[in-house]
Amino acid sequence: MANKMNNHNDYDHKVKVLEQFQVGPPPEGDTLPFIVAESTTTNLNNLVSDTPRDVTCLHPFVPILPSPHALEDGTLLIPPMAIQVTIFPNYGFTICINFYHVIADGTLWNSPRKSTLTIVRDVPSDMVRRSFVLRNDHVENLKKLVSANCQSHGLVGTLHVSTFVVTCSLIWVCKVKSEVMNTHPNDDEDLYFYFWVDCRYLAKLKIPLTYFGNCLINANTAIKRNKLVGQNGIFEAAVAIGNKIREMQSEPYKNVDTLMSCFSKFGSMEQHAVAIAGSPKFDAYETDFGWGKPMLSEVLQADSRLVTLSDCREKEGGIQVGVALGRTQMHKFNSILEHLLADIAIKEGE
Repeated sequence: MANKMNNHNDYDHKVKVLEQFQVGPPPEGDTLPFIVAESTTTNLNNLVSDTPRDVTCLHPFVPILPSPHALEDGTLLIPPMAIQVTIFPNYGFTICINFYHVIADGTLWNSPRKSTLTIVRDVPSDMVRRSFVLRNDHVENLKKLVSANCQSHGLVGTLHVSTFVVTCSLIWVCKVKSEVMNTHPNDDEDLYFYFWVDCRYLAKLKIPLTYFGNCLINANTAIKRNKLVGQNGIFEAAVAIGNKIREMQSEPYKNVDTLMSCFSKFGSMEQHAVAIAGSPKFDAYETDFGWGKPMLSEVLQADSRLVTLSDCREKEGGIQVGVALGRTQMHKFNSILEHLLADIAIKEGE
């Protein structure tokens, strides 16, 4: 999260630690690291820019998680998260939180306990990150496109056509079409899409309104490459994702016993899978410490298979989409996205 005050022109970001605190009750060392740092430069422009940025430009602002340690009784104490506030003198500040995944959703406690920072540092040198904004009119045009295809295929009223579905469908198509292939792709291979379904409000689960926490179920669906990159790729993707959501809403516990094996499978898929993180419903841009909305709120990730979603700062009803790709693929992704959005707008206007 970055908050901006004034305007300067320096792009080389390095930080020095000013203070480091341990926040929380001290018994057994069960505290959270809270770091206050100062940037040696005074510019936030490249951090909040919507142009491609080297993924490593954010690393100085990420706190390092302390290593786990064992208590006398053998219990392994794992510091769950760390917070770093970096000040840009007379300009603004950033707030960065690094945490183990179990803090976010409570489902991955038995997965390898690696700091997310370890993962982000091991990235290709040409990888860049960029945030794209889909305006409300983009989303509405996508819904109309998918709904029109539903009507022509006799699927009216049977498909879950939501903002999430059409946004994910568009990004999935752009991602696959932008892939840089060294060999001719296998058009008949299955490509996978992973996402989370919030089941807190499903009547059959009977979760009380006072429940505090998450109730997320992992879902994944697959589609043939030739369908996804074909003329009706967005519609085909919407059918696959929308039907999976409907299935999860009616049978939320279906295949829950294979949850961890699905994650293991995802880890070995390379270009064959895309996963979604975050949500526009988190209202990240409603965070206000008295200085107004953040200039940018972003999930720090450097896995080209991972796409992040959030609300937008300025665009009411819009969605911010974050991707990390190689520079060549990012250029292709941007071109394909712009072309598809323009094409959909033209068809809607006809």
